[in-house]
Amino acid sequence: MSAGRGRVVWIGGSVPRVVTAACADRDVDVIAAKLEQLPELAPTARGLLIEVPDGKWEWGDRAIATAADHGLHIALVMPQDLDPFSLVGGKAALDRHYETVHAVSAPCLVFFGYQNLHGAARHVSADPVGPGANPRLDISGEVPTDRREDLLVRRAFGDFQRVALRRLGGGKSGAAVFLVDVGGEDRKRRSQPFVVKMHSREKIGAEKSNSEVVRNLVAPRLYVPLHADRCVEGSELGLVVYDVMDRAAPLRSVLATATPEALVGSLFGETLRNFRTHAEDKRSTALIEFGERGLKAIKWTPGLEEAASAARATDGEVLDVPSLRSLLDERSAMTIRSGVVHGDLHVGNLFVSGMDVMMIDYGSVRQGAPLAADYACLEISLTFPPQDEVSGEDAPTTEWLHAMYQSPLRRNALTDGAPTRIARSVEAIRQGAQAVVSGQEYVAALAAYLLRAAAYPDHAEVRQRALAYSLASKLFLSAFPAAGEVRA
Repeated sequence: MSAGRGRVVWIGGSVPRVVTAACADRDVDVIAAKLEQLPELAPTARGLLIEVPDGKWEWGDRAIATAADHGLHIALVMPQDLDPFSLVGGKAALDRHYETVHAVSAPCLVFFGYQNLHGAARHVSADPVGPGANPRLDISGEVPTDRREDLLVRRAFGDFQRVALRRLGGGKSGAAVFLVDVGGEDRKRRSQPFVVKMHSREKIGAEKSNSEVVRNLVAPRLYVPLHADRCVEGSELGLVVYDVMDRAAPLRSVLATATPEALVGSLFGETLRNFRTHAEDKRSTALIEFGERGLKAIKWTPGLEEAASAARATDGEVLDVPSLRSLLDERSAMTIRSGVVHGDLHVGNLFVSGMDVMMIDYGSVRQGAPLAADYACLEISLTFPPQDEVSGEDAPTTEWLHAMYQSPLRRNALTDGAPTRIARSVEAIRQGAQAVVSGQEYVAALAAYLLRAAAYPDHAEVRQRALAYSLASKLFLSAFPAAGEVRA
């Protein structure tokens, strides 16, 4: 898909002969250009080489960001002959070198001295560089409003004429997730949609790396591969494309007609079976495992403070945020059954084909993490869904949620007024968790993901988030009672 990206853009004075020769060795042309020409040239280029005058790197900062958004290899050439690994120029020279390198935010290499032009030219003319943007691509549906996201889509699907985007419900990571349908004549070669996720470069890099971990643990028919040729990165954002198998449908849409127990059994009994192969016990705390150092379900956000205040306004037994933090700091130690976990197994990351359940979003996959996490994350995504996904008679009621998150946890979720499909799913999830982890572990995991549901104002109205916080507070108190108290 990188075909047609066969030239390097040089911004500076006349193109040095050594640059032309080094690029010619790879059948790559060099074109001299001005800064303002770069947006037009970038889609068909593979590299950018900038001659920086008098060490003033900042003059080309916008060009560097533009080139990075198009996926180009980038190199800066500083005129001064500075060797940062010698004492020539003293400490001041070394400081100038590292200030220059650290000031460049986009991914690029800095070469000092014209004697390094050959190496710089080899870097920017290297292959592969990925697909170029197609400015004529017709994008319809829920079109990205962010220029950087729009550019990533035009790069990833530049070989098509028309695509339509449908946003999928996501978790709390801030990622944008879409189903991408191909239109027009291109449907003859691609009738099934792609699943696309856009996030920061760092998160997308982790996702691509973790995909190999998942591939080695999941049966081939259940593994959703990344479409490597379509995964692209810009200066700040990245995009991954999942090649979801034929006839796969989002789990949330399938639950209305399928057998929930069979789907939950297939997910944990087949798809994730090998995640538990080398499970082992360890001693840790809920705060470490589910907090910022772990799975990041527990985050002390302003939204959590808001939810806590609303919860305490109607129930004085609910802990305030400082008290809850103290509890988790001081007495949340427990024995944890650990292994490989998906780390963000909410319902929006699951797809169904027949009775096979497949997952996407490998960015949070972790080894040595609590096995209770995936069960709890899925359960809370069903009982506390995002507000734009709550509809119909099967929506959880406040009374049912209070009943389900009392300690000890109910095994029978099908009480009067229960949302039938969700209740059956919760029963199956809890039965599966019971066979793998202790009751204390699962209660702590549920409380952690309830806090996550409470922490973000865009997830739900404050009344619903207050309920999630209240239930989390009481579950943590039951899981980790004070000295002299008996754990429920």
